[in-house]
Amino acid sequence: MRRWQALAEKAPPRARRTDNRLDVRWHLDEDGAIELDLLAAAERECCSFLSWTVTRAGADSILTVTADLSRPDDMATIAALFPAS
Repeated sequence: MRRWQALAEKAPPRARRTDNRLDVRWHLDEDGAIELDLLAAAERECCSFLSWTVTRAGADSILTVTADLSRPDDMATIAALFPAS
């Protein structure tokens, strides 16, 4: 959790949550983008009940976390780190 918080402090993200999906967008430098990739990879191993995808859109990095439609609250802990609009 500390690494997620440190990344958010380094580059404040914009988040959007809809039903069972959370999209978190950062404008990161190369080191920040690498850290995001590493964090998502670690989460895939420990929290495989969620889908963790990182994509790039220009200079932005986008983390998409998806829960099963029947269990959207499975992502409550990660979603709490990123207040969604």
